[in-house]
Amino acid sequence: VLGLPSVEPAVAALPVLRAQSCLSAVELMLGGGLELVAAHLGQSALLHPVPPCAVLVELAGHADLVLDELGALFADLGGEGLGSVAADDAAGVARLWRWREAHSEAAAALGVALKADVSLPAHAMAAFVAEVAPAVLAVAPGATVLVFGHLADGNLHVNVVGAGRAGEQAIDSVLALALEHQGSVSAEHGIGTAKRHWLERQHGSAAVQAMRAIKAALDPDGILNPNVLLP
Repeated sequence: VLGLPSVEPAVAALPVLRAQSCLSAVELMLGGGLELVAAHLGQSALLHPVPPCAVLVELAGHADLVLDELGALFADLGGEGLGSVAADDAAGVARLWRWREAHSEAAAALGVALKADVSLPAHAMAAFVAEVAPAVLAVAPGATVLVFGHLADGNLHVNVVGAGRAGEQAIDSVLALALEHQGSVSAEHGIGTAKRHWLERQHGSAAVQAMRAIKAALDPDGILNPNVLLP
């Protein structure tokens, strides 16, 4: 886990990281999220001081990019003095992953967490992260916005807690922002039923009509996954 001053250098590191044959994961965490997780776990901060941004990089097998080279890469990107912590055994790796995986738990501990799962092109991720909390707070003042996710996949999770009656508006603002940045309203969790009204907005009516035609040809009786995606 390496600290960085912002999301921009984290994205800038992706080409070098993706070139490593042993790369397993590149996970994004933000300072506010790390502080929330520390409080939830009852532990001191993972990095001191808590950086604005942190990246969890997992290299499996015989790492092409050794730890010293990885540290030098992040130092060149502005991470000098923002700290890092490493692990090379199963227990240590699990401890570091706990900080990433506890983000959802920490959000849920505050109250009911509304979740958006979006994907962004690499060049737009930093701007999206910078703009998403203000967009949510514009419709749900006082809400807590937690952003984390799979940086190398361009898949970001946005958890919103405390939006009250503005919950639907808050999530809609997240999805609309993703589209503004040429992203998608879905990623690993798909469209389902909750996002199906966003299909035409994202893909256009012609594309949705084509989807419906294919669905009708393969499933004329509408018995396959009924009322989901294309009811």
